Amino acid sequence: MPRETWTSEQWSTAQLMKAKGRTFREIGLAIDKSRKAVLEKFKRGRESEGKSHISFEGHRVPVPPEVMRAKEDRAAAQGRRTLTQSLLGDPPPGYSALDRTNRSQEVADR
Repeated sequence: MPRETWTSEQWSTAQLMKAKGRTFREIGLAIDKSRKAVLEKFKRGRESEGKSHISFEGHRVPVPPEVMRAKEDRAAAQGRRTLTQSLLGDPPPGYSALDRTNRSQEVADR
């Protein structure tokens, strides 16, 4: 079974709550995840801490945090696609060329 996707906000909230001493169950209730999902995310989070890199020709190249956040956000957006969009390979809402063009025009109009 594939892992659940987490938004950056959910992960930030979970880390903050954990730092305040909340249980995995309390965190899960606050961010609409199961206790087990929260526990697994914290296990994976510790394992991957500081390992945000890619290998290129034998060298480790760090990936900037904003790039990792964008990747996580896009993965979370995959869940917002309809069945038809998924089957036909349409991009998630906000990621199509038309959506990006409209967004850039809105910014230019300001």
